[in-house]
This record gives sequence, C-alpha cells and structure tokens, in this order.
Amino acid sequence: MSGYETRVNELSFSHDSRWLATGGGRDACVWDCSGAGPEGREPGILPQSARTSAVAFQHRHGLLATAAADGVLSLWAPTRPQPLVAEIRMPAPATKVAWSADDELLAIGTEQGAVYVFKVTA
Repeated sequence: MSGYETRVNELSFSHDSRWLATGGGRDACVWDCSGAGPEGREPGILPQSARTSAVAFQHRHGLLATAAADGVLSLWAPTRPQPLVAEIRMPAPATKVAWSADDELLAIGTEQGAVYVFKVTA
C-alpha cells in the first residue's frame, strides 16, 4: 500500500473491518482487507474534486463520508457499481468528519472553525 501523493493523514475502517478508506492525495482509496489483506491488490478509487482531507465510515452500515480540500463533501457506498450517493459543497473545506454512534448524524468540522451536523437518512 503505497504511492500516495502526500503522507497519509486520513484513515477509517468499515464497521466489519473489511474495507480501509485512506487519503493521501487527490482521490480517496478503499482497500479490501479481507483474506490475506490488501497487499498486491488495487484499491477502489473514489474520485475527489481536490485533495482528500477527511474520511469516515459509518459505525454499523456501509456509507463512507469523504471531504475534499475545496469544500466538497461526498457520501459513498463503496461496494456498489456506482458508489457516489450524494455530494454537497460546504462553505469551507472540511478538516474532520465524524458519524454519531447511531449513524444518523454526520458532523463536519471546517477550516474556519465551524461545525455542521447533517441528518442522514437512507
């Protein structure tokens, strides 16, 4: 697991530990850690509009939230053929994303010191 454009600052495992989402460049990567692990496998690439600044899997479900340095927040279902679920532009770039314990709320912290909380419904 190498080849990132910058050092890896963003990491999040899925609830079942099968998938590892990483940042370290423009796009987010999702690695399959099942079986012998990700070594020798190609990651799933989740294209971002700018450098990935945050990643967070839900605690009990399969959604992944990613943020890009240009303020775009994306929700993904990485195992689907068309993984992008939703995308919104934040007023400022996100530095952190976190799911509530029940996976219904997504908090986004920004470079400008604001925190936004969204209710996520299936």
